[in-house]
Amino acid sequence: MAIASRYSELRKLRVLVTRAEHQADRFTAGLQTLGIEVVHLPTMAIEFYQSINNGEIESTLSSDIVIFTSTNAVTGALRLFPRHAFTAGRSFGIASIGTATTEALQHHSINVEIAPPLSGGSEQLLEILDPPKLTGSKVTIVRGDSGRDKLLQQLQNSGVVARYQPVYRRYCPPTDPVEVRNLLKKQCPDAISITSNDGLLNLLKIAPVDTHRQLFATALLVNSDRCATLARKLGFQSQVLIAKPPGDTTQLELAESLLRIR
Repeated sequence: MAIASRYSELRKLRVLVTRAEHQADRFTAGLQTLGIEVVHLPTMAIEFYQSINNGEIESTLSSDIVIFTSTNAVTGALRLFPRHAFTAGRSFGIASIGTATTEALQHHSINVEIAPPLSGGSEQLLEILDPPKLTGSKVTIVRGDSGRDKLLQQLQNSGVVARYQPVYRRYCPPTDPVEVRNLLKKQCPDAISITSNDGLLNLLKIAPVDTHRQLFATALLVNSDRCATLARKLGFQSQVLIAKPPGDTTQLELAESLLRIR
């Protein structure tokens, strides 16, 4: 990856980072290493559950497969379940929806038996799981309190006894419209990093309407084709660059590509 000195003769590229507070540090540091100026405006907040009932714990640990859908799902589960529930002596398989989630599990010494290719996502995981072969099996999907239902529906349609185990909730953080307006007008980002459809929708909720024209003319870095499609429907007219595979590393490469063409 390039170093900042390669671009020292240019005004710094400014990237608006919309990640939740506790998830922004690594990406922000990567941008700054490239010599990119960071403007931080969280459009998503995460609240981890403090407890779940014994029935939920038993249902999860008696599953044949436990699927983790995000790094937050990993963090949330490890706060709620008994120590070593997903490591020593478990009788169920562990599945991950993508690379970042797999890395989070491995960081905690949790072995992942089922994972999609680098691109990740529900569709790729379903191909690997091959739901018709799991008919009658018990599957728990560890996730937040909301999200896409495709994974659950496809499993249930194939006769799988599938259930959700929410371990955190996502919400749009409270903000001061005046502060947000001033931030966008004064800092004037050249690109916006988005990690989810909800994060993109929340950005337009947080940003005053009189700043939307500015946002729509700003380049976007997104993690999926779905998010790119949503951006166009909402009115974004500038470049929409898609990280493939999704994640910080690829978004940093996209940010560097914008830097090169300035």
